[in-house]
Amino acid sequence: MANYQIHEDQAKSNYSLLTKILRKSKYKDWKITVAFYTAVHIMECQLTKASPDWRSGNYQRDNPESQHAWREKCINLMFRDIFKHYRMLEIRSKTARYLEGTPGNITANDFISEKDSQDCLDNHLKKILKKFNYFW
Repeated sequence: MANYQIHEDQAKSNYSLLTKILRKSKYKDWKITVAFYTAVHIMECQLTKASPDWRSGNYQRDNPESQHAWREKCINLMFRDIFKHYRMLEIRSKTARYLEGTPGNITANDFISEKDSQDCLDNHLKKILKKFNYFW
C-alpha cells in the first residue's frame, strides 16, 4: 500500500485537476468523481498518519470487510466530525459513476444539478481540506 506522502501527492494532483481544469467544466459528474477521489487520498493519508497500522487490523474487525468498507469505518471512528462530508462525496460519486439513484433514462451529468456539483466542492471537499490544513 502507498505511504502517507504518496497519498498526499495524489490528493494534490487530483485537486489540481479539479481546480485548474474541471471547476468551470460542464462535466459535473467528473467534478464530483475527482472531488471524491481527492477526499479518498486525503483520508488515506490522515488515517496512515494517525495510525500507521490501521490497515492491518489494529482496530478490532468484527467481520471481513472490503477495503472500502474498512476505510469508511475507520474514518467514521477516527474523524467523526468530517465523516458526513466524506460520505456525501462518496454517495454523490456513486451517482456520477454508476448512475445510482437516477431514473435510469438520463446520464449522470444531466441528472446532477449544478448546485449539487458545487456543493460537493464548496462544502464537502472544502471542509475536509480545511480540517487537515490543506490549502494548495
